[in-house]
Amino acid sequence: MSTHVTGHCYCGDVTFDVTIPDDDSPIFTAYCHCDSCRRAHAAPLYQVVCVDKTQFTLTSGAELVRSYRRPGASIERRFCGQCGSRVYNDHLAWKPNGKTPLTFFPALLQNPGDLPSSLRPAKNANAGECMLDAERLAEVLPCGS
Repeated sequence: MSTHVTGHCYCGDVTFDVTIPDDDSPIFTAYCHCDSCRRAHAAPLYQVVCVDKTQFTLTSGAELVRSYRRPGASIERRFCGQCGSRVYNDHLAWKPNGKTPLTFFPALLQNPGDLPSSLRPAKNANAGECMLDAERLAEVLPCGS
């Protein structure tokens, strides 16, 4: 059975579907700690899922999507021009196994608490740039709502 999820930006005007066939898997899933993601999302880390671009479809609001690419960067960040939510990133130079990678953010999913196991983080990416003591996170701050 394929993995299918839907999501939307903060205002709800940009919506998307992600469908990963049962004979495929994401390119990677992670918590990203890099400086670039931290600054783009104004957060100490961010959850990312990287899939082949053909598995991601904007279902509404494509005309609202704006982009930003820092000079010299190989990632183009796409966001809702109305509410500012980061929706996805295009990887412009990296082509793993002939795929065209696109990174989306599970925090935007319709039911992020019901994240399919195939989309759950499998690693901490760019952990060398981490500004948190990830090993002690649960000891330092309570986990919960």
